[in-house]
Amino acid sequence: MDDWAIQSSKMGDIYGNAWITIMAALADDSSYGIFPRRSILDSIDVPFELKDGNRCGSVQLVERPSTFNALSGRQWAFQEKEFAFRTFEFRSEAISFRCQHGYSKEFERPQNPSASEPIFHKHRETSTLMPPVGSQSPFPRVFTKWYGDLPAYTQLRLTFEDDTLPAVSGLAREYQRHIGGRYLAGLWENDFLYGLQWRSRQNHPHETRRNYRRAPSWSWVSVEGCIYYCWPFLKREDSSDESAAEVAKLVQAEVTPITKDPNGRVSGGRITLDGPLRRAQWVQSEEWKNNMQQMDEHNNWDGTALFDDEKDPPRSEDRIALIEGPEKVGTGVAPFAICLFDDDSERPRYVDCFLLTRRQGIMLSAVDQQKGVYRRIGFFRINGPDGEWQDMRRVVNIV
Repeated sequence: MDDWAIQSSKMGDIYGNAWITIMAALADDSSYGIFPRRSILDSIDVPFELKDGNRCGSVQLVERPSTFNALSGRQWAFQEKEFAFRTFEFRSEAISFRCQHGYSKEFERPQNPSASEPIFHKHRETSTLMPPVGSQSPFPRVFTKWYGDLPAYTQLRLTFEDDTLPAVSGLAREYQRHIGGRYLAGLWENDFLYGLQWRSRQNHPHETRRNYRRAPSWSWVSVEGCIYYCWPFLKREDSSDESAAEVAKLVQAEVTPITKDPNGRVSGGRITLDGPLRRAQWVQSEEWKNNMQQMDEHNNWDGTALFDDEKDPPRSEDRIALIEGPEKVGTGVAPFAICLFDDDSERPRYVDCFLLTRRQGIMLSAVDQQKGVYRRIGFFRINGPDGEWQDMRRVVNIV
């Protein structure tokens, strides 16, 4: 197992240093050849006429080739394709070529971006995504790419579900050269509080579910299914909906690797946070769902809102405004937050809400409340200012 883990973590070196990578795009497994029987594409000849009515040859219209690619649906192929500088892709109808400066298929005109805007950044040149010395914006764009790529990665399939971390281990090692700090079960120590703010996307492309055996609850790796970070706020720009200003503090973080690959599989992990904690109860309404989706197209809100645990919440059929002033939030007339559960099968009536930034936080469920040990079960965004939260600070441990 250790030998496999060490060798699999070197995929970045293998594909990143390859002069060209050949992809058997239709192969379901290693028994399938690289040269499939080529399909004959239907075509027709259309006469070409000049404005004066004279014919001048013909134009051949060819059926568009299939876009099916067995490799594109696999997590293991994700980092291999990211590292590869040039690829030849063999399909049943056509061969395609891809490099940093263009993409070309048989029967199609090559697509070439401008020389100053390559179609992707080779990860051996990840430093181009770092801010220049003396820049007014210290936030590295390399984080934006990492968070932006995770939705595509997490909706791909694996033969062995425990391979989610190993399948991106080489890529994480390359990012780490520029980000620095520790890589903790899919999160970066140098951007940890934002890293905790992932959301699960239900029914996209299938139902998500938790798998606490392969990662701690605070890691997106514990979700089998698609996760995402909110766009366009990845750039840390404050808006009326979200704020990047942190109100919590990471005290301690640790994970337990199973193999010799520090970026590979883990048997567990624990983090200690210091920040505002508030208890709540939730109510779900189909009317709120429609309102949420109209107000915010970037999140997959499902109509669930949070109310103070000591007040009687409204019924789901009550017609109350989703967003109200702070005075109505304080009296329980309006919710103090809207939220998303990580897994619909894990919705306890009462939840503990831990605030990470001025507007966003994670929902927790107590594992051992006396010892302050919790498990993450969702994400929330507060409705109104965070002033009243500042007197609710607690130290929590999340496993």
